[in-house]
Amino acid sequence: MYGEAFSRIYDEYGWNVYAEVFAGRLLRWLREDRVPVSAAVDLGCGTGVLCHALAEAGIRITGVDLSPSMIAQAQAGGGAVSYTVGDMVAFRPADPCDLVTCTGDALNHLDSLDQVRRLFAGIFSYLAPGGWLVFDLLDAREAEEADFIELFRDDHRCGTFTIAPGEAGSVTLTVTVSENGRILFTETIRETVYSPDDVCDLLRETGFTDIHAAHRLSENDPAEAVTWFVRARKPASDHL
Repeated sequence: MYGEAFSRIYDEYGWNVYAEVFAGRLLRWLREDRVPVSAAVDLGCGTGVLCHALAEAGIRITGVDLSPSMIAQAQAGGGAVSYTVGDMVAFRPADPCDLVTCTGDALNHLDSLDQVRRLFAGIFSYLAPGGWLVFDLLDAREAEEADFIELFRDDHRCGTFTIAPGEAGSVTLTVTVSENGRILFTETIRETVYSPDDVCDLLRETGFTDIHAAHRLSENDPAEAVTWFVRARKPASDHL
């Protein structure tokens, strides 16, 4: 779970860029495929970047994140978004929704396929008939070798990010921020890399249809990503 210090710098040093790019991809797909959405839930919403984009598109949106500090940052951004601190596996909204999103490797934070199965079952229970689940997954190639990135550097502060393969299909992400050579904080997150085939099998077992996994969210995305994008639909009432 992201701590307060990391939450404060999450957007300041560019971690919001992925959510902004994903929002563009998602809104393009919704528009091109004429997917009607009036209410949505964003699981693992972080600082609320995707939530704000959906709200600006006229969608009633609820953001859910396990980290109180991430939710605090999201709420500080204002906008017509409802936020709640909670476990995305256990979360249940009061009313059905047409769209559920789960991005930024949020699903990879779950440490077993059993947890993924429980997540899908919960989402299926509150998606309206015909509603969509859209999420991303780490590609195994993103965790093959250790990688080091300097996030920022100025006269006094420096931020670095490392990603390194771990045991049993896991990957460790570490963010370190230093000031005048002294480490201010280090945030380490362990994620699990799942096969898209295994995840799609779980979606089918849960009852989802129209399952699509690719490196583009829509046919007209400007470029392929390394990350997997997965879409799945809850059958409409007349197909249940």
